[in-house]
Amino acid sequence: MNPTPSSCCSIGVDVGTGSVRAAAVSDSGVVLASSTHPIATRTVTNNNATTATLLEQSTDDIWAAVAAAVRAVVAALPPDARAAVRGIGFDATCSLAVVREDGSPVAVSPSPSAASSSFEGDGAADAWGDDKWNVVLWADHRAVEEADLINATGSRALRFVGGAMSVEMQLPKILWLKKRMPARLFDACRFFDLPDYLAYRATGASNTRSACSLVCKFGFVPRRACIDDGDDDGDHAADPANAWGWQRDLLAKVGLGSVADKRFVQLGGSFRDDDDDKENGGGGGGRLLTAGTPVADGLCAAAAAELGLPQGLPVGCPVIDAYAGWLGTVGAAAAEEEAAGLGSPSPGRSSGGGAAASMAVIAGTSTCLLLQSPEPAFVDGVWGPYCDAVFPGMWMSEGGQSSTGQLIDFLIDTHPAAGELRRLSALAHDDSHFTTLDRVLDSLAAAAAASSASYLSRHLHVYPDFHGNRSPLADPRMRGVLAGLSLDASVADLAVRYHAAIEALAFQTRQIVERMTRSAADKAGKVRRLCLSGGYVKNRRFVRLLATVCRLPVLLPANEDVSVALGAAVLGMVAGRAVEETEKVERREGTPPSATATASGEMLWRAMTEMAAPGEVVLPDEDPALGRLLDAKYAVFLDMIAAQRRWREQMDEAAATAASS
Repeated sequence: MNPTPSSCCSIGVDVGTGSVRAAAVSDSGVVLASSTHPIATRTVTNNNATTATLLEQSTDDIWAAVAAAVRAVVAALPPDARAAVRGIGFDATCSLAVVREDGSPVAVSPSPSAASSSFEGDGAADAWGDDKWNVVLWADHRAVEEADLINATGSRALRFVGGAMSVEMQLPKILWLKKRMPARLFDACRFFDLPDYLAYRATGASNTRSACSLVCKFGFVPRRACIDDGDDDGDHAADPANAWGWQRDLLAKVGLGSVADKRFVQLGGSFRDDDDDKENGGGGGGRLLTAGTPVADGLCAAAAAELGLPQGLPVGCPVIDAYAGWLGTVGAAAAEEEAAGLGSPSPGRSSGGGAAASMAVIAGTSTCLLLQSPEPAFVDGVWGPYCDAVFPGMWMSEGGQSSTGQLIDFLIDTHPAAGELRRLSALAHDDSHFTTLDRVLDSLAAAAAASSASYLSRHLHVYPDFHGNRSPLADPRMRGVLAGLSLDASVADLAVRYHAAIEALAFQTRQIVERMTRSAADKAGKVRRLCLSGGYVKNRRFVRLLATVCRLPVLLPANEDVSVALGAAVLGMVAGRAVEETEKVERREGTPPSATATASGEMLWRAMTEMAAPGEVVLPDEDPALGRLLDAKYAVFLDMIAAQRRWREQMDEAAATAASS
């Protein structure tokens, strides 16, 4: 017997950079149980294949953590809720998972002790690295040169990634492997964005991919993008059928032509079995799905046993973790506006309510900013616009900061007073060292008769791109700057430095928001709020700064700890409902069971507005004096960008002159 709508729940699995979180969420948004398990990251330096620091993970380790987290959630559910699980959904970081055709892992770097000459020839696979570590982490910047090579092609695919492909996307990483792997081993590889790997592991469907991953991270151009992108240059309008899909010219120019020659099976398929692609090698198969659409026949027997769930349980097509955060927070904003009588929101409408009025900010180790609109907005340095990334026919723009939570941890851990800070936190039984830092800042501000800690940090300037710039400069060579340091090694100095750093993150968020909204204004209308999710939701000092610096209210999710996993649970709920609706139609019409159920955009919108509950709204500080101070410091922030680029050009010219003399 199918559970009634009021008694259903779904399970969401969020695979972050350092841990897996699973949550069971009712169809009304009540979190019934959650569990978190850590995952390991290997850092490799001095590898003979590159001078870059390599960051790698293991699909087996990740899946073991997924299984442990889901089993713990299932065990915590009462029997009636356990029987009412309607589906499961996954999200994950945009890391590159590499396996063989049989699913066994393939190493993503050579053994550090092996000589580079060991990688040539047919027997070279034996000299390659440790197959346990088969995931290139999203933050791994090994492929800078490969990204440069791709961007030099001028391929039309670059138009849909902000004008330049990022080193954090998958094609540069695959090209890095192509240039270094033994040829026979590379040809045996199958490449997955991590969310799609989890769906594969759950269902056994190796040739199914999500539009979210392929469009956002692989340079795949969906059919609708060739018709609706607003481009009037005529380069494809006359023949959109041959413009969409994988860009063969791009792959051939950079040395990945063999992937196209094999009908793209290494990437899941051509996803074009249509007649218009016969001469281009169509027929490579593959199913390309949008968010929440049921994948294959649901959980396979092996995954069901590992997760403690029934075989055949619907699995929703996954999304990248930031997009799950978007599902879990923008739905809450729309539900709040509808409850306030401001109209019935929609995925594309911005006046009164809807996704286009809300920019999601998913802040954790890194930060993503997402804005959906019914029309494409092309912005240099902002990823996208991505067609079909979440909703069919809608466009998503994505800005981002490569290092945010990671940066704050680094600045704290490398300060001379870090040990003293930890001692003070322990003595005060604070829940985190951020609580201790807040207390120190409040005390310093009171002693200085300052209305805000920003007066304490006014002469300390931080530029936060310690791991390169994702948006809006799209420059992985940018580096961090601290200006205004003294010889002070106290906890007080650490607290002021911390405050200057979160100011810098807020300034960069403002820079990205201004760039995105200025270019998207004619397409999407006015952005009315920021919807925050991720680890930094709990940092109220940062949240207040963000609202004040950006001059926008910040909506927090009701379920702060699981807002991203809740977005994944939305995918599971949608899959379950789609399968149920398909079965109803088949029973009513007497038709045989369908091989595929389809999730509509309306179904996805309904689930995300029903399951995502709004929490606190943090308003900007209206103090005009503080506003003037922050505006002045924002101007310094922008000057630091120009100065760094000018310095880099001067030093590169000097180095080139010295080398040639």
